[in-house]
Amino acid sequence: MIGQGNTAEIFDYGEGKVLKLYREEKRLLRIYLAEYFKITQADRKDLLRWKLPIAAARLSEWRPEPEKKRLLKMVHQSI
Repeated sequence: MIGQGNTAEIFDYGEGKVLKLYREEKRLLRIYLAEYFKITQADRKDLLRWKLPIAAARLSEWRPEPEKKRLLKMVHQSI
């Protein structure tokens, strides 16, 4: 895979499927958030206020080890 920023060229078929799905999820998330902000009159700042409590709550649930590490890092950076 060769990439820069949000763009990438994939040469591995197996990895390519995963990356393409990830990119599609990001696109859907952007569309969803734009609509959410329009309907609720909220903004990104309002949404980010929930980052710490939600990350901490997720740590009380079973999560794969890499996700736990990512959540712990997120919590530590938010404190």
